[in-house]
Amino acid sequence: MPTNRHEQLRHSWQPEPEADTERSARLHNADLTGNNDHLPTRDRNWLARFTAAENFSHTHNKPPKEKSDDPEEASTANWLRRQRSSLDRLCLYQIDLLNTLPAFEWEPRYDRTALMRQQLEAFITREGRSPRRRSDDREERSIARWRGARLDR
Repeated sequence: MPTNRHEQLRHSWQPEPEADTERSARLHNADLTGNNDHLPTRDRNWLARFTAAENFSHTHNKPPKEKSDDPEEASTANWLRRQRSSLDRLCLYQIDLLNTLPAFEWEPRYDRTALMRQQLEAFITREGRSPRRRSDDREERSIARWRGARLDR
């Protein structure tokens, strides 16, 4: 089931001049019409895997985990990880599609670090002190453990 962002992209996407327009246009057309018979096998497979990732994110409202006991979830997570390292082989439409996934991040470690820094700064501003590892508040403990791990390095 396409997300609203994916649906908007399907109907408004325009290729950039002279940038892999043929492959992007073929994928866009197949995505828009649902007919991918004319696509090379790798592009048909890519669209199928993207659809699986999109359905997982929509159904579970979370990103798939590589270390999941569910083989389908683990496979989807591994596929998404491989997309990050295959950026130079993706066409613009594939990149745009991946960007419609709510939980997809191109640099998850960097994004997690930035998020935790924001949470730490907000906590200190709000509470006027550093977070405590032995707090009763789960979020405070999480922020404190993250900060402690950075200080221990």
